[in-house]
Amino acid sequence: ACPPDVPTIHHSASSTSHCSKWASMQATPGRPCPFFACEDGYEPRGTLYCLGGNWANPQCIETFGRRLGDSARASSCDGIPNVENSRDLSICSGAPRGSVCRVSCLPGYVRSSD
Repeated sequence: ACPPDVPTIHHSASSTSHCSKWASMQATPGRPCPFFACEDGYEPRGTLYCLGGNWANPQCIETFGRRLGDSARASSCDGIPNVENSRDLSICSGAPRGSVCRVSCLPGYVRSSD
């Protein structure tokens, strides 16, 4: 089991704190936490997961031109992405435009591109 506290990830969204409980309830070690997200103006580099008692260490990297104030910020993406043969992507609904939504394939399928 991983330590109860998720490592400090500068500029991560508050939802990231839910990853500790999520990891303790997961049957599949190493599966990325769907609650890991970055603040507005930042995008994730890497994924947050627990494997072998250790947390992975992703980062939130500033997106050029995104921290210009409310009027210049992109709006959020509406709806749930439709990716054939993927696992549930409802966590992506409402994500800030330009953010990354990690796609995981159903058993028997592999991702063909990023």
